Amino acid sequence: MRDCIFCQIINGTAPVSLIHRDEVVWVFLSTLPANPGHTLVIPRQHVSLLQDMDEPTGRHLFTITMRTQQALRTSSLRCEAVTLFLADGTAASQAIPHLHLHVIPRFIDDGFTLNAKGGVTTRHIPVPREQLHTTAEGIRQTYEALWRDHTASP
Repeated sequence: MRDCIFCQIINGTAPVSLIHRDEVVWVFLSTLPANPGHTLVIPRQHVSLLQDMDEPTGRHLFTITMRTQQALRTSSLRCEAVTLFLADGTAASQAIPHLHLHVIPRFIDDGFTLNAKGGVTTRHIPVPREQLHTTAEGIRQTYEALWRDHTASP
């Protein structure tokens, strides 16, 4: 899928601030985060909707999502809670037609809202890549410290 930004990231033709990747999923920071540490978990294989994803991939994606939220909560980022968000289809405000699960660090009075169309309200100006890399490195170190000796099989 040449036009899919997430496929471009996986193929190495678009920049990414990577936290984790394996043979099934990739985890990286959103360039337009709702809060610092706003992470996306995507399947490596291009699928648009939940119904297009096989169950073993779905289980693995959710296992990695659970590990990612724990890494966010354990990292130095402000993270008192987590919102998971998945828009499944255009009518549900899915902006990129590659399935992706948002893992959003939350804290009291953070200003997080769902927009009028039901999607996540994010920044309008991308965060500088260097800042994203620094944030991703901190989360990645925490993730690896927590999960270094564990494997999640699809």
